[in-house]
Amino acid sequence: NCEFGPSEIIKHGENGILVEQHNHTQLIAAMNILLKDNQLRKKIAIKAQDIKQTNSLESISNNWNNLILNTY
Repeated sequence: NCEFGPSEIIKHGENGILVEQHNHTQLIAAMNILLKDNQLRKKIAIKAQDIKQTNSLESISNNWNNLILNTY
């Protein structure tokens, strides 16, 4: 996780795992959890696919168009 981006896109434990920036201990722990927990790993993998849809060029363009058209 860092100041801009990841926490706006990733829901911790749902479609990804967030760890503090530069925190190697947390990163190792998160990786170990995913290696050991097959259900969590599969759940995150499936839900992560939604990120591609919600952040696609088409989706972002539609959001901007709606914002601009509804503002003016």
